[in-house]
Amino acid sequence: MKRLACMIVALSLVRLNQQSLRAAELKWDLNDTAFIEVRHHNERHTRMLNRTKRETTKIRFVFRVRRTQVNNKATLYECTVVTCEDESTTHGVASERNTMKGFEKQSFGVRVDARTQVMTLTDTDGLAEVLLDDNDEDPAPEDRAFAGVIANALLYTHLVDAFTPLPAKRAGVGDKWRSPYALNVPPLMQMTVRREFRLVGPQIHDGREIQAINWESQVSAKPMPDKGGLLPFSISKIELVGKPRAAGTILWDAAAGRPVRIDSLQTYDLEMTLNIDERAIDGKGSATHYMVTRFHDKHPDKAKSE
Repeated sequence: MKRLACMIVALSLVRLNQQSLRAAELKWDLNDTAFIEVRHHNERHTRMLNRTKRETTKIRFVFRVRRTQVNNKATLYECTVVTCEDESTTHGVASERNTMKGFEKQSFGVRVDARTQVMTLTDTDGLAEVLLDDNDEDPAPEDRAFAGVIANALLYTHLVDAFTPLPAKRAGVGDKWRSPYALNVPPLMQMTVRREFRLVGPQIHDGREIQAINWESQVSAKPMPDKGGLLPFSISKIELVGKPRAAGTILWDAAAGRPVRIDSLQTYDLEMTLNIDERAIDGKGSATHYMVTRFHDKHPDKAKSE
């Protein structure tokens, strides 16, 4: 009888545990100002005309984010770059012009669609100035437009992991949901990312319980037409080859209503064809991107000094 009673108690505990896992609710609740710290390490190799270009990107952003509006269509945030550090190199040599530093104190908007949970940036018109040549007092409109597109794409790629899409209903361990998005960088390329998320379940991180989420992505790319004639060449082919990989892990704090940490890794090889003066030039490239995103209540540098 004692053995039977123990078995009944054990089974009831297992059942309660399974019910708690099924009842996991993942919901954004970013009421107060938060700081998003993003560290990005990227290794790129490009080979064209029998020459190889080796580039390393090491960038650290700290964004201050404040929710400004919520309605049945979208959630809006005000985002300000409070810190930007750049240690990027080409063939091991750092650039003399610290372009990325110009993003500091720049503000823009973030919009997250209520239905699709796709993130877009808004109010980014002033960001073009960061990438324009300081010696050019009156840049051409097409140069300004192109700089704006590149600035938008750069900030988008550093924030897209932070605003994690969540399932529309309560999720259990092993449940999956999808959230695709497209990044347009005219007149260079369009990248389409099809993400699939899977709830791994509760884990302990820094002494508190969090929900772990994994994701895998299918990534494709294609050239975009240069309608404005911005480039001295045209791109007729951009194709990811081999087995490109894009994956990550999210540690979600249900009590805080936001992520604690997000790790992502992307690797790919690509082939491209450029057309210059009616001459087709083939090239190859490879890249590895590693990005770590952390959420903080205070600026991480000030928190360390306290």
